[in-house]
Amino acid sequence: MWAWLRAHATPFYDTYWTQRGLDEFEKIFKRKPFAVFEQAPLVSQEAVMAAVHEQINRTCIHFGEGRLNPSTIAWIVLQVEQALLKDAKV
Repeated sequence: MWAWLRAHATPFYDTYWTQRGLDEFEKIFKRKPFAVFEQAPLVSQEAVMAAVHEQINRTCIHFGEGRLNPSTIAWIVLQVEQALLKDAKV
């Protein structure tokens, strides 16, 4: 059990599923989340948080899950990227 706990540990409380969602993003899209902004102008933290909250509010939890699943988190990240890129007109 301890080996599994070490292998799946996250540095902050209640971030396990978010990390799984970011890993899922990399599997689906073959790149790191927000890598599209490496060459783009800086985006404020407030803009990122506003886009995240907007997308989460537009997202539902699948029946029987009780939380956002990793694939849904990956989709939210993609939608946030697209919204930020559209606002930055990159």
